[in-house]
Amino acid sequence: MNKITNKLAVLVLCIILITDYGESAILSIAAFLISVSLSSMSQCFIGSRISAAVQFVYIVLCFYNPVFCCMLPLMFYDIMSERKIFFEILTGTVLLFNIKRFGYVQIVLIFAIIAVSFLLEKRTSELETAQNKLIETRDQSEEVNILLTEKNRYLCERRDHEIRIAVLTERNRIARMLSTNVGILEITSIRVDNAESIHV
Repeated sequence: MNKITNKLAVLVLCIILITDYGESAILSIAAFLISVSLSSMSQCFIGSRISAAVQFVYIVLCFYNPVFCCMLPLMFYDIMSERKIFFEILTGTVLLFNIKRFGYVQIVLIFAIIAVSFLLEKRTSELETAQNKLIETRDQSEEVNILLTEKNRYLCERRDHEIRIAVLTERNRIARMLSTNVGILEITSIRVDNAESIHV
């Protein structure tokens, strides 16, 4: 969502620049439509050869007709998001090639909008990186939490098992002791009975 908002801001600045250029309205509208279409294609196929081809075609259009340079910051946003140094150098070359076709104010505005485009893309990229790290950290903490919960449950079951074994062991010991005492009492009572029967 941030990329769309950033590209919309750059687009508004480019529209202001293209209306100030003074070229025919038809050519300005055509440049606007072509620029938006190619920028959208570049964004859809980001990281692919199609995106690189679209960016290259746009840069060639800028060499062909300088009115496309007014919308160059919009395409530069896509170029920056892919970090293609070759296309960044071509963008600078296009601007230097067309420097005589623009007034000084327009050149400064184009460079300023490109700088804004660069800063917006860099900020968005850093924000996305931070969000991805946050999501990764949250996922890892949830995994650790699940593992700790399972380990805690295992330890509780193990403790309960150990308690059951200790109780059963103690019962068996008491039962043996009682059995031994009962046996001793029975033997003692039999002996006493036998001793009494012999004396009688």
